Amino acid sequence: LSGKAMRTFVAVAVASSGRSHRKAWSVSALRDAEKPPPSSETFETWEPRDFFSFEVLHQSTASKARVGRIHTPHGYVDTPGYVAVATNAAL
Repeated sequence: LSGKAMRTFVAVAVASSGRSHRKAWSVSALRDAEKPPPSSETFETWEPRDFFSFEVLHQSTASKARVGRIHTPHGYVDTPGYVAVATNAAL
């Protein structure tokens, strides 16, 4: 939006909401929308990290079923994770 159109938009938004704090938010949001996205050269290069890992604890000889553990920075999760899910109709 041009400067005049942006001021008109902000004035209408403030007048319709009756709140003065909306003006600052609307102006900054419009200015951010006008900025082009950052160049890919500004991002860090991707490097594999060992934050997450998966280990197989047991694999069935009769099928491809397996029991495993997902390791995360916050702890571990045993798999398969069965969750009882039902709808109101099922209850």
